Amino acid sequence: MSQDSIHLVEDKGQPVKYTVLEKSLIGNEIFEAGQIAEYAGLPSENLAPQCDIGHARYQEYLVSNAARVAKVRDQYAAETGGIDSKAFAAAIALAIAESRAGDDERVAKIVASVLAAQKAAVDGRATKSLA
Repeated sequence: MSQDSIHLVEDKGQPVKYTVLEKSLIGNEIFEAGQIAEYAGLPSENLAPQCDIGHARYQEYLVSNAARVAKVRDQYAAETGGIDSKAFAAAIALAIAESRAGDDERVAKIVASVLAAQKAAVDGRATKSLA
């Protein structure tokens, strides 16, 4: 980062203009996509910088966000013992699918039984048991 960029990023008190890329809440005000918003903080992906200060602040946001994401990733990896979350999710999905394997057949039998009882009732031959 150049000396000029560092100076621009340090000037956080001054609001700069950004084009709003998607409906956003900025400083307790809702902005629609395409509107121009003034903002003094670090912009995220929903704001497109309109000046050098804005571009420098956006770069600072990217660096700080990458560091924050890495920290959270490391924290949760330590808490889960390094478990691969995608493999874990796939194992859970497989277990659920296997536990439901017979559901379709059981439901089909129940529906057939109910329809038979309904037909019998309509035909005047009501049965005492649905089994």
